Amino acid sequence: MIYFDKDGKSRINEQEWLQKRQDKDYCEILRFQDNKVRIVIEWLGQADDQVLFPASYPIFKAIQHDKLSSGAWVEAPESQKSFAKLKDAEDHYNHHVLAWTKSYTNNDGALVEVGNELAPPDPAKTEGKYGDEESSDCLSGWSW
Repeated sequence: MIYFDKDGKSRINEQEWLQKRQDKDYCEILRFQDNKVRIVIEWLGQADDQVLFPASYPIFKAIQHDKLSSGAWVEAPESQKSFAKLKDAEDHYNHHVLAWTKSYTNNDGALVEVGNELAPPDPAKTEGKYGDEESSDCLSGWSW
């Protein structure tokens, strides 16, 4: 395996990768959750060194979960996708947030997220850090 920082170009060693994987705020690049859907773009940062084309190392992952009437989260069929470039992962996120939520784009074309329960709190209104939970991996603290 080989390891990359979020920029996809800078190689890091396994120890640094392991440390970064423990930081949920570092790993989760984008996240949206409302009462129906959860969409996350996560930095994986590792790739199989047998892949021939470094530009195609899939170091980002998108996953969508839908909420059942029972309250349980289930992975949406065919929702998990991998990306080599952050821009492609961000575009995927924007497309799915627009398609599955009440979010919209403003006059400048920027995504305006509506009802995102995972949005960081406004620092002017809140003290402390968002997501103080400790976990061994980015998404391990979530109950799916």
